[in-house]
Amino acid sequence: MLALSFLATLAALVSNVEAAPTSGAHSIEARGSAPALPTYGKTGSNGWAAYGCWQDNYPHFVPDYFERTSSMTQEYCASKCYNMGKPYMAVEYGSDCYCASALNWNNGATSLSDSSCNMACSGNGNENCGGYYTLVLFVYKGTGSTSSSSSSSAVTSSTSSAVASSSSSASASKSSSAAASSSASSSAASSSASSSAAKSSAVSSSVSASSSSAAVSSAAPASSSAAVSSSAASSAAASSSASSSAAASSSASSSASKAAASSSAASSSAASSSAAVSSSAPASSAAASSAAAASSAASSSAAVSSVSAPSVAASSSASSSASASSTSSSAPAASSSAVVIDPLAIPSPWVAASNPCIAEATLNNGRALTGSALASDDMTYTKCLNFCSAGGFSIAAVEYGRECYCGNILTNGAALSKTSSQCNMNCGGSTLTSTAVCGGPNALNLFVLPTGIANLNSDLTSSVSTLPTGWAATSPACVQESSSGRALAADSFSADNMTVSMCVSYCDAKGYGYAGLEYGRECYCANAFTGSSLNNQAYGCNMPCAGDKTAICGGPSSISLYRNPSLPKVNTPTLPTGWSAASSTCIQEVSGRALVGASTSGSDMTVPKCLNFCQAKGLQYAALEYGGECYCGNALVNGASLSLTSSQCTMPCNGDSTTTCGGPNGLQIYVNSALAPTTVNGFSQGNCIQEVAGRALTGASTTGSDMTVAKCTSFCSAQGFTIAGLEYGGECYCGNSLVNGASTTLISGQCNMACTGGSGTCGGPNAINLYTANTSS
Repeated sequence: MLALSFLATLAALVSNVEAAPTSGAHSIEARGSAPALPTYGKTGSNGWAAYGCWQDNYPHFVPDYFERTSSMTQEYCASKCYNMGKPYMAVEYGSDCYCASALNWNNGATSLSDSSCNMACSGNGNENCGGYYTLVLFVYKGTGSTSSSSSSSAVTSSTSSAVASSSSSASASKSSSAAASSSASSSAASSSASSSAAKSSAVSSSVSASSSSAAVSSAAPASSSAAVSSSAASSAAASSSASSSAAASSSASSSASKAAASSSAASSSAASSSAAVSSSAPASSAAASSAAAASSAASSSAAVSSVSAPSVAASSSASSSASASSTSSSAPAASSSAVVIDPLAIPSPWVAASNPCIAEATLNNGRALTGSALASDDMTYTKCLNFCSAGGFSIAAVEYGRECYCGNILTNGAALSKTSSQCNMNCGGSTLTSTAVCGGPNALNLFVLPTGIANLNSDLTSSVSTLPTGWAATSPACVQESSSGRALAADSFSADNMTVSMCVSYCDAKGYGYAGLEYGRECYCANAFTGSSLNNQAYGCNMPCAGDKTAICGGPSSISLYRNPSLPKVNTPTLPTGWSAASSTCIQEVSGRALVGASTSGSDMTVPKCLNFCQAKGLQYAALEYGGECYCGNALVNGASLSLTSSQCTMPCNGDSTTTCGGPNGLQIYVNSALAPTTVNGFSQGNCIQEVAGRALTGASTTGSDMTVAKCTSFCSAQGFTIAGLEYGGECYCGNSLVNGASTTLISGQCNMACTGGSGTCGGPNAINLYTANTSS
C-alpha cells in the first residue's frame, strides 16, 4: 500500500507540473543569484530525484519537519530527511529544509517555472534552494532503505518526530514521520515485497514469496493511508487463513493513538514448513503511538509475535485451528489519580516540573517539544534526560511509555498550566521491582533543568525578554499577517540574530506604538494596522527567534505582536501664519499624485518645514506623506478628493517624532486660503501642465530677466490672447487654445522655478504655469 500511495503521489506531481503559478507575498531579501535547478526527474547519486520548483503556502506542502540553518545545502536537507525515513524533501528561502512522509496537496501547491526558485543555498552558492514561498522538491527514488535496522531498540532523530528501528520495538511518534523496520529472528517469510520496501518500488498491496527460511528486512515510512508491510494501525489487525492452522498476534492501543490510524493493512503469505515472523511497525501519520502488526503463515504450526504497547489481540481464522498471543513491553500503569514520579530515577540536576504531567500540544499538528526526539522500548528517565542533556536542551518529556522529547520552550499551544491526568503508562525500562510512569496518551511527564528555565515565563512558553519601558505583548499575542501587503507597514528590518528585545527597541526608538516579529528573523513597526487587526488571532507563532532559541518570533504569516499604548507621542505642530488643517486632515494618495505643484523630501522633515516650502512656491495646499515627503499644489488632481479620507497618517515626522507626517499612501493635508489662485490682469491661475513638442501656446512669446505673472498676462492681453503661460522662470507664451497635443489634463509637477522678476512661480523645465482670461472681464 505504501508503494501504491507513493506512485499516486508521483502521478500527482506530474499532473500538476503545468499548473498556473501563484504569486507570493513580497520578499524581505534574496540570497544572491540562484543557480539552475537539478534536471527534472533525474535521480542523483544520493538517491534523490528533483521534481522542479513549486509554490508553497501555509500549512506547508512538505509538512512534517522544518529546519532553518545559515549553512543549508541540498545534501544536508536530503540527509536529514533520509535519516528520518521521509521520502519527500524540499529546500526553500535559501536556508530552510522540509521533510515529509506525504505531500500536503490541500495547501494549493502548484508547479512553477524554474525561475521562480531564485535563491542560492545559504551553505552552497552553486545550489538552488528555492525562494520566498517557493521550494525545490525532491523525491527519494534510491534502492537503499531510509531507516537502519539493528538489535538496538533506540534510534535518535534531531526533529520533533521520533524514529524507531528495532526488532523488538514499535515507533511511537505522533507525526507522519515515524518509521520502523522489522526482521525475522530465525526463519521468516517475506512480509511486504520480494526484496525490500524501498520508497521507489512499485509493489502491489499483497505479495507472496516462497522460501523455506528467508528473512526480509523492510524499512519504509508509515503513510497516512496505508500501513507498512504486515502492519495495521491502531486496534485493527490483519488476519488470514491457511489450509491447516495459522496464528496471529498483535499489540496495539487505541488509547495510545493521537488520532485514528489507517485502517488498511497489507497482507503477506509464505509457504514454509516452519516459519515465524516478528514485526514491529510504526503508526501512520495520524497515529501518535503503537501500531498493530499482523502477519500470517501457512504452516502446520505457525505463530506471529509483535511487541508494542499496550496489547490488543488480533484474530485469525483457519480451516482447522487458530491461536493468538500477544506481548507488551510497556503496559499501562495501575489506575491512580496521582502522578507517580520516582525521584531516584531522575539524574541530577534535572527535576520534575512543578506540574509533572501536562497535555501534549494541540496546535499545528505539532509537538510541545520540538528540539529532538528518541524512541526506545527500554525508556527510563535517565535515558531520556541524558539524551536531552547531550543535545543542550533544558526541558525534557516522556510520553506513551517509550518516547522522549527535548526542547528549550513549550510550543504549539502546550503550556505548563495545561495539565493532564493521562500520565498512566509505565516506562518501557521499568522492572518488576522498580517502576516509573513515562507519560501516556497525549500526556507528557515533564522535567526541567532549573538553571536552563530561569529566564522563561511561568508557562515555559517563552523567555522573559527585557523590553523598553511601556511595552508588553498584546492580547492575543499572535495575530494574522495581512492577506495583502503588511499589517505593520511603516518600517521593517531583518536580522539573523533577531530577538524580541532587538525588534521592540528598534520600533520604540522610531516612535512607533506597535512592534511585530515574523518568520523568526523579521521585524515590523507601525502605529496602526493595514488590512489586519487584533481580532485576527493566529496560531502559527511557533518559530524561535534567530538570535534567541528560547523566545518566539512569530511564524509563517503569523506575527508576535507587542504594543506601547503611550506611543506614538503625538503633539499638535505649531503651524506657520495663515495655515490650518484641511477639513479632512488625512486623505488617500492617488496614482499620479494628488498635489503636483512642487515637492521636496528629507530626513529632517517637519510639518512647518513643508508648509513654509509650499508657501514659498505660492501654492495653497501642502501635504506630508511617509514621514519625510512634502507635496504642494493649488488643487487636488488625478481624482484626489477631500472626501477620500484615510486612517494611515500615523508615521512620525523624520525631523520630529512627536508629530506625524502622513503615512503609507496617506496625505496629512493643510491649506492656506491666502495663497489661493488669484486673478492677475483679468487672468485666473490654472494648473501646472506639461509642455509639448512644438509648444502648447504658439500665438506670441516674450522673455526677460524681470518676468512676473503680471508682466506675462499683460503682454498676452495686449496681443489679444486669452491664455498666458509661464515657463523656465523667465519665459512667457500666449495663445487662444492649447495646441500640438497639449491639455489641461496633462498635469506636471515641475512648476517649481521662481519668477526672474520677483516672488511667485513662473513654471519650470518643460512645465507651464497656466493663466486663463476670465470670460466675464
